[in-house]
This record gives sequence, structure tokens and C-alpha cells, in this order.
Amino acid sequence: MFLQVLPIVMRIMYFISAFRLVMLSKTLQYWTGPMSLAIYVNRSELDALVKTIYTDLPLLVERKNIDIHFVLQSGVSMLVYHVFN
Repeated sequence: MFLQVLPIVMRIMYFISAFRLVMLSKTLQYWTGPMSLAIYVNRSELDALVKTIYTDLPLLVERKNIDIHFVLQSGVSMLVYHVFN
């Protein structure tokens, strides 16, 4: 019986607010693999954020292996991170 060995594909998942988008540029320089990016943003900031991404982070737009998700804040709730074991 032969086992088929499948290649391992690693993906970075980034959960950040719009204020930490600058830190993402360093990661993009060194990580060329697939990435999933969730950006927490207010509805009022969304249009400006999209313009900022296209002007200040062209590498993010040019790459074809990055999924970008905008997570809209509802109400006045703050972000809470939960860690599950």
C-alpha cells in the first residue's frame, strides 16, 4: 500500500484594525505565501481605508494570493479577542 504525500500549504491569517495596517507592509515584504486578512473598520472609515490600501499598499493589491475581508463594527462595541484551546 502506497501513501500519497500531499504538500503542506501554510496561510497567514491577520486580524487587525485599520490603524495597524502599516505593520502589514513588513509582513508582505517577507511572506509570499497565501494570506487571509480581516480588517476591522467603522462604516464611516471604509471608503477612506480602501483608498489608502490602493495608494499606500500596492503590494497588497497586486498579489493574487491574499483574501481581504472587511469586518464592519456595529454599534459602539469594542473588539474582544477570544483564545480557544
